[in-house]
Amino acid sequence: MIEKEVLSRRFGWEGVIRSIMLWPMNRHGQWRDVEANEADALKAELKRELCQEHALYGVEAAPWRIAWPDMDVAFTLSDGRVALVHLTFNRETSPNWPVFKIFASKAEALPRLALLAKGEAYE
Repeated sequence: MIEKEVLSRRFGWEGVIRSIMLWPMNRHGQWRDVEANEADALKAELKRELCQEHALYGVEAAPWRIAWPDMDVAFTLSDGRVALVHLTFNRETSPNWPVFKIFASKAEALPRLALLAKGEAYE
């Protein structure tokens, strides 16, 4: 796991966030399971970013998979669906951010996550 403090000391945290936000959504790193010590922070970040008009606002979501450094996170929703979310690290005021894609299940999401890891376009 890459800690915020390590990135901050080495690269300057604001520069890292700016770089992540400028990368297009079709450039992805390798997906991995979310570690227990990351889950609460990712849940809190998603909640912080969602305005009341966002489709995911108020939906119970648990982080499942993460692609670093792109900060795309696959969240399992309380109804079994999966939401792929591109975190922005900003408190958003538009329901268009953060961008997301819904899959019916983990089984449906997994092949798409594999395509993203290869850098193929996200549709």
